[in-house]
Amino acid sequence: MAHGWVVTMDWIELIRASRLLTAGQPSQEALRRAVSTTYYAMFHALTTSNADLIVGPRTPANESDWIATYAKRSAPPKAPSPLTREG
Repeated sequence: MAHGWVVTMDWIELIRASRLLTAGQPSQEALRRAVSTTYYAMFHALTTSNADLIVGPRTPANESDWIATYAKRSAPPKAPSPLTREG
């Protein structure tokens, strides 16, 4: 999905592509490509999940913050950790 300067990947489509690559009697090259595509899908699934946890599920009201978090350009300010001593 294209959103301004950020393209978010549909990780489910990447998993489907991996399955297609391994159908029938796949070659070693197809298997390597499937593993690589699955790894890429997992990266985007985790990135999407992290943006949802940090900013909240994507809505029109928070889209710019969500995209910034997904793209790792910047993240919303975090609350201080209770484990961190101030001063």
